[in-house]
Amino acid sequence: MKTSSFSFKIWLKVEVFLQKKLKLNWIAKSGHLSIIMMICVFINMITIIVPYTNISETTASKFDTLDHVLTYIFIVEFVIKILGLGPLLYFRDNWNKLDFSMILISLAIDVTFSFLWAFWALKVAKTLKVARLARS
Repeated sequence: MKTSSFSFKIWLKVEVFLQKKLKLNWIAKSGHLSIIMMICVFINMITIIVPYTNISETTASKFDTLDHVLTYIFIVEFVIKILGLGPLLYFRDNWNKLDFSMILISLAIDVTFSFLWAFWALKVAKTLKVARLARS
């Protein structure tokens, strides 16, 4: 019990430092951050919709990269808010809960597709065995 109490006291001191000295509390509550994040959400909606239209492979790749960059921006917003507001206040807001769950889902999708692409590359490499047999 003493260890958890000690850890909690350390977290409170770190939280005060982050909120007062780095002004993360002010940034987390600022309207500027909200406006920037709304613009990012709008851009993210476009990156989700556009790849389903008839576009070239290179353009689709650019939209995919933009989607990854936006995911990282949302993660930075999460870090600013959770450090600025503190975990309890952050998770009291249902919109923050939604943002957090969207970040987790985005990361899960990215990891899953990365794994699937690696799996697909291994299957392609296996087809090279056939080319080796044809050479013989």
